[in-house]
Amino acid sequence: MFLGKIGKVLPFVLLLAPAAAQAKPKWKTVFAGSDLTVAMDTAAVTANADGSYSVWTRWDYKRARVLENKKSYTRLVEKAELKCSPIVMKRVNTALYDRAGTVVMDPEELGASEVRLMSWDPPKKNSDGEKVWAAVCRNIAARKKK
Repeated sequence: MFLGKIGKVLPFVLLLAPAAAQAKPKWKTVFAGSDLTVAMDTAAVTANADGSYSVWTRWDYKRARVLENKKSYTRLVEKAELKCSPIVMKRVNTALYDRAGTVVMDPEELGASEVRLMSWDPPKKNSDGEKVWAAVCRNIAARKKK
């Protein structure tokens, strides 16, 4: 009977094992403006075979931003594929949170086949995003030198 219970529990333990092995997020502020602070998770940066990087960023807004559905958010957490020369990206997952930390929007992460079909987009010229992604690239380059 005891072995029967282990047999039922073991698959769930094995599914959780990879998640437990992942590094804890290490958020480093890479941009601070009058209404926006952006941090990147330096523990989660991974290099991809095509020379791009998978990166997680956290965008905290001082003033709430309002969506078309009238819901507001103050935090955006995003996973992106990023190339640094020239700076172009593909947004893979974006989650939005309100001031209380409640999820406002949490879409499913795109699969590899969907990401391959996406175009590489540069950040908008003279925007905070242009400054943020340049700072993320500088941080990646500095980590590579270590």
